[in-house]
Amino acid sequence: MQKLYSEFAAALDNLDRESAVMLCLTALDRQEIGIEQLYLEILTPALNRLVFPEEEQDSMIWREHMQSAIVRAVIESSYPYVLRARNEKPSEVANGSQRSVLIFCPEEEQHDMGARMVLDFYTIAGYKTYYLGARTPILTLINALKQLRPQTVVISITNSFNLFAAKRTVTRIRSELDYPVELLAGGSACSGTPDSCASLGVDGILSDLLQIKNDEEA
Repeated sequence: MQKLYSEFAAALDNLDRESAVMLCLTALDRQEIGIEQLYLEILTPALNRLVFPEEEQDSMIWREHMQSAIVRAVIESSYPYVLRARNEKPSEVANGSQRSVLIFCPEEEQHDMGARMVLDFYTIAGYKTYYLGARTPILTLINALKQLRPQTVVISITNSFNLFAAKRTVTRIRSELDYPVELLAGGSACSGTPDSCASLGVDGILSDLLQIKNDEEA
C-alpha cells in the first residue's frame, strides 16, 4: 500500500495524469487494492497534502487545480470498480427496499471532491444515489428533492466560510419539504469545527466515509 501511495504521490507531483490513473486502475484490476482502500488510503491522503504556504498560494494555486483534476480523473475512471464492490454485497434492490440519498454542496461551495467520494461509498452500500455537485442553487436543490424524494440528504462543506450558506440551505429544506428526511452534513469544515456543523440543524455529522458502511451494516 505504501509503495502505491508513494508512486501515486510522485505522479501527482510530476503532474503525470496518465501514470496516476493507470497506477490506480491497475491495482484495482489486479485486486491488489479495493475501492474503499483506494479512496481512504491513497486519494484522501494525497488530497490532504495539496496545501501550499500562504505566501505561495497565489502563484501555486494552478498546481492544486491540476492535481485535483488528476484525482478526479482517478475517481471517475474507478466507477466500474465501485459497481463491482456494490454487486459483491447483498443488494436491497431486488426486494424493493433500496434507500436513496442525494448529495450536494451549498451555493458558495466549489470543492466537491469529498462529496464525490461520499457518492461512491453510498453506491457501494446499496443506496440509489443522486448527485448535484458543487455550487448547488437552493431552488435547484429544492426542486430536485421534491421530485426525487430521497430519504437521506448529505450536504458537503469544505470551506468553513460556507457554513452560513449551509445553515440557510438546511432551514429552507426543513420548511419546503412535506415529508421527513434525514439530513447529514460532512466535509472538512465539519471535521475541523464539529460544533459549528452541529448548529446547522442537521440530524448528524458524517465524519468518516466508513461511517456510511458501518451505519448500513448496523
